[in-house]
Amino acid sequence: MTWTKKHDEFCLRQKLRPSTRLLLRWLLRRAKLNQICELEIDLKKFNAWVAKQRGKEYDRKTLREAMAQLDEMTLGLVVVYRTYTPWVHKLIVRPLSFVEQKNVPKVGNSPMLTTQKPMFDGDHKKRVDQQQ
Repeated sequence: MTWTKKHDEFCLRQKLRPSTRLLLRWLLRRAKLNQICELEIDLKKFNAWVAKQRGKEYDRKTLREAMAQLDEMTLGLVVVYRTYTPWVHKLIVRPLSFVEQKNVPKVGNSPMLTTQKPMFDGDHKKRVDQQQ
């Protein structure tokens, strides 16, 4: 997939770290365009690519935190399916359009929930008194 301005906006909304953004960009380059796919990645290859881009590699702690943030904060864009070693992971990568469609609020379809407990509501007490 190609990296677009929407991807940058998504990363800013989710408050992803720069290392996580770079990892997400690298992952999306390996994913198929507009399809859900499974990827088996080796973070040593990612680190080699990072060394070419920024001059030095990320340490293992930074990569571990980036993987955790991808799993937690991307709303299902990247899901860690299985971890074989600290370096090798199996991921499910979805297109950004899939994630944005999933998170669009549906106006009028969801029932209005009260913030009070219905058992202690004034109307409920009146109905109970009438029934007795």
